[in-house]
Amino acid sequence: MNKNIEVEIRGPLSETSYSRVQKFFEKNGTFVEKKERILIDYSTLNESGGMEKRTKDIRLRVTNGIPEIIIKIGNWGAGEARKELSIKATSGTFDDLVEAFAHLGWKKGVLCVRNSYVYCYKDIEFAL
Repeated sequence: MNKNIEVEIRGPLSETSYSRVQKFFEKNGTFVEKKERILIDYSTLNESGGMEKRTKDIRLRVTNGIPEIIIKIGNWGAGEARKELSIKATSGTFDDLVEAFAHLGWKKGVLCVRNSYVYCYKDIEFAL
């Protein structure tokens, strides 16, 4: 059975370190894609208790022009698997999704812009 397991490590990376790591992957890995993502995280402002007590992340995002509704279920950062539901929408409908969420009562969120370069190295995907 082939499982899709994600391990995410985040932390500060200086411009010099970023450049060095990117050059390493360009030389030794395979470029997969550039992800240009804009997302609205509705959970940050709408759930109390902070991230450590949150059991649901509710987001709208658009990645490379494709909008999605994302719901992540489970404890954040607790070392256990979280279930992620992704419902893709038609290109050009992100504004409609935002309006629909507002009508459902989700009117506050945190806007994030995340652009990344994805490489494959030794059968492992790395995103910078």
